[in-house]
Amino acid sequence: MYLMKNRIFIISILMFLGTGFSFSQELPSAPLSIQAGITAFNDPSGGKNSYVEFPFSVKRNQFEFMPIEGTDRFRAAIYAELILSDTMGNHIDSASTYFYTDAESRQEAASSELKLFNYLSLTVEPGVYKALLSVIDVTSKNKGSFIYGRIEIDPPVPGQLGLSNLELAHDIKLADDSSENNLSPLIKNGYEIIPSPMGLFSEADSNLFVYAELYNLDYSPNITDSFTLEFSVYDATGLLYQDYGIQTMAKPGSTSIITNVIDFSEWKAGRYELRLRATDKVSGQTAQTSRQFVIFSKSGQLSEFVATTIISPLDTASLETKTKWIRFLVEPNDWILFQTLNNTGKAEFVAQFFKDKDTDPTTPENEYLDEVIYRFNYANEHFSSLPEINDGWRSDRGRVLMQLGPCNKIDDGIIPSRSNPLQIWHYYFVEEGVYFIFQDLDEFGNFRLVHSNKQGERFDSDWEYWIRNNGMESETSAKRGTR
Repeated sequence: MYLMKNRIFIISILMFLGTGFSFSQELPSAPLSIQAGITAFNDPSGGKNSYVEFPFSVKRNQFEFMPIEGTDRFRAAIYAELILSDTMGNHIDSASTYFYTDAESRQEAASSELKLFNYLSLTVEPGVYKALLSVIDVTSKNKGSFIYGRIEIDPPVPGQLGLSNLELAHDIKLADDSSENNLSPLIKNGYEIIPSPMGLFSEADSNLFVYAELYNLDYSPNITDSFTLEFSVYDATGLLYQDYGIQTMAKPGSTSIITNVIDFSEWKAGRYELRLRATDKVSGQTAQTSRQFVIFSKSGQLSEFVATTIISPLDTASLETKTKWIRFLVEPNDWILFQTLNNTGKAEFVAQFFKDKDTDPTTPENEYLDEVIYRFNYANEHFSSLPEINDGWRSDRGRVLMQLGPCNKIDDGIIPSRSNPLQIWHYYFVEEGVYFIFQDLDEFGNFRLVHSNKQGERFDSDWEYWIRNNGMESETSAKRGTR
């Protein structure tokens, strides 16, 4: 659970006072940081649908490792799930995977240099979609999410030369025939591919690897024939930066696997665009595709220009979703200003808001943005009036979660004199200790805020009298000043 709970069913006010609550001071961990991307393989031989991969990577030291019984090794278990929906939020399809990673020691497990890579995949009809990728630490239950705000899947075109999306990778090599490799999700068409989901490379990487598939070649097994490939790279201003000339390739069949490696060891940090053009010499047909990527310095320092070009949830989420993210986070005067802006101005406002809140601008991730998105998704998952509506973020509990984050402790139960279920959320380190009382007034699970001692929140003198006379305020106060 993201919010820490102690479930207590209260028989009476006196028993409620006699339970002797123990307060946990351990705060939930920050959400898992995820880098994710998408690659569509629209092979016409597969019919009207396209095979779509969703590669992702996570830092290994974010997960909790447990001893493996009978060994000196340690293991972390990870669950990942992708939910695909239409633009209205209706469920279309989903995919999931469960995998684990081992370490020789806790010191190795704590290394910040190691990443885990994996894919989820779906067969998708042409159309416009959105998706949510969630990664969960099975042991700690810590979770992270990545939002695909808009996904456009083009239909395969029979009889016409076609290229898949470009898949960028940290490494591509021929896979061996070991049973372990045969089960690896990173193996595709005989190649082991370590993806770069968001196209991010350090100057220390030196090389960028490329994977693509070419479809509908005019092929006859009795004729030796060829096709050509032209790779080129353009800089952020749109000017040609590198031209790799024309490569002539023999046709292996009507479909060909394309791999390449680009040495960027002498390039400057910045944003680039890789373009590929293929030509069938027999039919004369051409196909082309492109993909942007970013190179950042070995120190991890990103120039302001490079940092703003990295694909993030701010690049993929709709303006409606981004507006919901900030609704309860901005100051009232700023919210009034936001409402007067046009769509472009609103998008720029949101981007600047999260940029100003970024706790570590030197990294590609914006940890504050990740935390806000996680709170938003959690509120929708647990506090919505109906599962398909996703309005939990605007509920009273959702608003408090968005503004203050997870509380230190939740007490929930039923007080007979008031009959309805209630929850009390305790925040020990907000304004020297505050609490929120939510009550399910209609008994349909819609908990509403009935009282809080936080400045500016709903205040009810009857509830305050009850809190004071039953020792709840002093209980919260006892936790103040200690972390």
